[in-house]
Amino acid sequence: MMKMGNDLEINLSDGVIPKLLKSNFETQDYDDELYRYLVTDIEESEDALSLVEKKYGKLVLDVFRYTMDTDDPRLDLLSNDYFRLSQEDKYLKFIENVFYLNEEKVYVDFVYFSDENKILQFIENRMSRLDRIDSYILLNQIDIMRKDQNDMYLIEDLNLLKLFIKCFLREILWCNLYFPKHPMIVSTGYDLGLPVIVKDKQDKENYIKMAEDSRLFLKDTGKIVAPKL
Repeated sequence: MMKMGNDLEINLSDGVIPKLLKSNFETQDYDDELYRYLVTDIEESEDALSLVEKKYGKLVLDVFRYTMDTDDPRLDLLSNDYFRLSQEDKYLKFIENVFYLNEEKVYVDFVYFSDENKILQFIENRMSRLDRIDSYILLNQIDIMRKDQNDMYLIEDLNLLKLFIKCFLREILWCNLYFPKHPMIVSTGYDLGLPVIVKDKQDKENYIKMAEDSRLFLKDTGKIVAPKL
């Protein structure tokens, strides 16, 4: 019988649930200007984020090319659970490519909640929106957060990162992801639109192309309105 390659072999590690990693953020190699608001308290973080958005502009990662008028019939799709779930693979493909581009490292913060218990209660109240395997992963993160009492963590596992993106799209988690190698912030949003800030012009062009390759649009906010159907 032919022996399977190492990449196909099942290992004990395949049964280990991925987890958030504790990190000393003050010693990390990150872009200070774009990332500064993530390492301050909640009041300062909102002010700093506003300043960063004014300087670099805010983009939105979206399935729709244009900003739609309030009477656009396609807006009904955003309350259609089948449609919303059917679009998730596009975001997961994009974020996987971004993850590898950034050398498999991304930080996550929970600065929108000043009380750790409020974060955990918020998450637990929305667990029913997840698939069973994702609920296992998220419950494991809740245990970690209860023990560590941190606002910020490091993600080095793709499956865990994909869980966070699903939580963003299903409006379960409210937090920010920061990719340090090619600095970009992705935040929780509404109606399949995820706010994005990119510092470097070339990185911005690359991310726009990566979004298009995943059949998504990384667009400026409020500049282009959809044509009438």
